[in-house]
Amino acid sequence: MSVDKASLLAADLSLPQAWGLAIQRHPAGFEAIKYSSRFVDQPCLALFDRGGLQAKLRAKPLGVLTTLDAAVDWLDERKAR
Repeated sequence: MSVDKASLLAADLSLPQAWGLAIQRHPAGFEAIKYSSRFVDQPCLALFDRGGLQAKLRAKPLGVLTTLDAAVDWLDERKAR
């Protein structure tokens, strides 16, 4: 499923938020939305907690953020502090 990116770039965030909510509530039970951030033009992934036995996606604690090389590199690239 895809959406015209231009329709999601409105200054009023209520339109893209409404799309996200509609997708989250869709009967097909989508488990995630992959989208491009309007702020950094990078791919993002929003995961929905579906719960119950039907859930295919699971959270797995990876540890402290500062001990994960990939996370540290990503934060450094963006000069995050």
